[in-house]
Amino acid sequence: MRKQHAFILSKNGEVTAFQRLQSFFAIQLIKYFVRYVPLPAFIMECVRHGCRWYSGVQRFEVMVDDHRWAYLAGGRGEVILFIHGFGADKDRFGIFLSAFRPYYRIISPDLPGFGENIPIYFKCYDIPSQVNRLNRFVDAIGLDKFHLFGISLGGYVCGYYASEYPDRILSLSLMDSMGVTTRIPSDAWTHYLTQGRNVLLYKTPEQFDELVSFLFFDPPPIPRHFKEYFAREGKRVYALRKKLITDIMDGGLNLLDNRLSEIRAQTLAIWGAEDRMVHRSAVEALENGIKNCRSVIFKECGHLPFVEKPVESKRIYKQFLESLAR
Repeated sequence: MRKQHAFILSKNGEVTAFQRLQSFFAIQLIKYFVRYVPLPAFIMECVRHGCRWYSGVQRFEVMVDDHRWAYLAGGRGEVILFIHGFGADKDRFGIFLSAFRPYYRIISPDLPGFGENIPIYFKCYDIPSQVNRLNRFVDAIGLDKFHLFGISLGGYVCGYYASEYPDRILSLSLMDSMGVTTRIPSDAWTHYLTQGRNVLLYKTPEQFDELVSFLFFDPPPIPRHFKEYFAREGKRVYALRKKLITDIMDGGLNLLDNRLSEIRAQTLAIWGAEDRMVHRSAVEALENGIKNCRSVIFKECGHLPFVEKPVESKRIYKQFLESLAR
């Protein structure tokens, strides 16, 4: 397949006015509750269940070896397995799933160590170990072949999985994925080398603010009481996240460098041009290493295109999936 490389502007004529209106009102409603209702935990739970209802997915769980996998699932047809990033969980994709549930079976699990999938401290959670656990999970729920979609750390897991089990993958989509050496170091990596602090670890509202500035091109306004809530949560799981980061770093941050040629599936790379966590030059490595890879880079977008460019991200991924059937 011919490689494609496109820049999608923030004002894209192909996105309908109705779609933009839907997104606008959904975002305004969430902003209202976040700003005026002083119960962060309650609001987050309401948003979580509201997104599940809107996307037509339900929570399930299955015990696989030593880990209890909680996951969201809904819809019929070919399976799309969505894998979240570091510090996130199965609900992170939110209403992004709603665009695909009418046409596919959607599955979004908590990776071991995140969400409800409680880690075991003496076990290792590097990428090869997580990929092995993911394969045991898909076996346990009876999957054969499926589409893979991963963001950030989840993209790293998906890329490694696609290279390890190529016969199971119908397609691969990597959104701002870790796992490859970039020609230009990211701001987050430079910050770690010069300041000695990983922005993914935070205990205070100020440190949480710093993380948000690394994740978004245009950081959303977050009320102080929500920052304090997220800081408390960050402090509560600080030791766990530090252990997970240590395992990942000790296992290797760039394991995909020597495995990209093993990926046989049609691949889509989606990136934010202003990503400060994983520099967009990672796309070059993916295009050069994966035989069938196309890419889309959104201008004025950071590490989370499905949040900052939700309508455009849905459209691009739907077009990619539809192209596979031609």
